Amino acid sequence: MYFQEDTILRMIEQLGAAYRQLMRLLNDLEAEGELNKVFQQLTGLDRNTAKLLPVDSLTDMLTPERRMALCELMLMEADRFAHRLDTDEIQTMRHRALMLLCGIDIDEIAILRAPLAKQLFDQCADVCTCGDTVSLLCFLRIGGAYATAEDVLFLQLEAFARPEDIRTLLAEGEAFYSLLLAEPDDGLVKGGLPREEVLQGQAALKSHGRGGP
Repeated sequence: MYFQEDTILRMIEQLGAAYRQLMRLLNDLEAEGELNKVFQQLTGLDRNTAKLLPVDSLTDMLTPERRMALCELMLMEADRFAHRLDTDEIQTMRHRALMLLCGIDIDEIAILRAPLAKQLFDQCADVCTCGDTVSLLCFLRIGGAYATAEDVLFLQLEAFARPEDIRTLLAEGEAFYSLLLAEPDDGLVKGGLPREEVLQGQAALKSHGRGGP
């Protein structure tokens, strides 16, 4: 575990340095070259391959640390070249980055990157499916961001209209609260959702399932 945590922190430092270097480059061609180099260095893939492969394929190919790096490199690209991308392209890149991130089930990564996952969700919620939402809820939960996960759950219950999506989210919500009730009180408080609020949320979910307000 300690080796893994050290590897993750080192990767985050490298990503921060790469971002600063990329943003210092004013010439687009130089920035393209730098980004291509960092993609290869931190993910083991060339940039074009990384952009073309489906998220599921990337999940199978890459370690969790490299998937985290790929997520953040996609966001760097969206930031650096925003002047030549349209709104839909940027939203697609952010959604793809979110799905890469939420496919990671390593606690250390989820704890460090739960705020980023919520930020990305806020930016691309309109294109998040029910399945995407389930993945995000799981990532936030293992990252200890319990209050954030609850916010996303109830927001998406209001956003979806298809009965099958509502049923899926209600079932996910029931499992979420059951898991939280098995956590120690100090862990719940740290996650922003004390036990009393967990019980209140569980009751609100049941009411929602019965068609209540």
